[in-house]
Amino acid sequence: SSFKKTVPPSFAVDFAILPAPFVDLYRQAMNLAVTPPPARSQIALAEFIRSGEILRQSKRIKAIYAARQQSLRKSLKRHFGSGAKLSASNFGLHVLVQVSSKLADAEIVRRALELGLELETTESFYCRKGVKGQFIIGFGSLSDGLIDEAVSRFAAAADIRLS
Repeated sequence: SSFKKTVPPSFAVDFAILPAPFVDLYRQAMNLAVTPPPARSQIALAEFIRSGEILRQSKRIKAIYAARQQSLRKSLKRHFGSGAKLSASNFGLHVLVQVSSKLADAEIVRRALELGLELETTESFYCRKGVKGQFIIGFGSLSDGLIDEAVSRFAAAADIRLS
């Protein structure tokens, strides 16, 4: 994993939690493949953790992302009515949204692109046939206003019109 959602990207410190028998092998592979982060970044991150500030920062960020997810839920309800169902997951910065549209997923993606919105279906994540109308929606980097605008474009791309 990494601290990318908690600390500035300039820290670029990733980590792995491994069973003891794999630590040396992993360390050898990483020494060949990756340049370690600067010592200054490692020391600053260690102090951030030691002081407990990382826990306070994590709580602040968790509250921000929870509010954004709530904004996404409200916006989906406003623009799709009962025609969209959000996954129950409260983890991460992406959710699965299942929409009821007469259009094929590829057509919704194409129309969304024309409206300046990048959409991704879940089709490539399935070994066999995917679930029609299922999309991955990222909300972590969007403000409330942008979330509502994106969902509005999504609804237009899916040809959903509420009366």
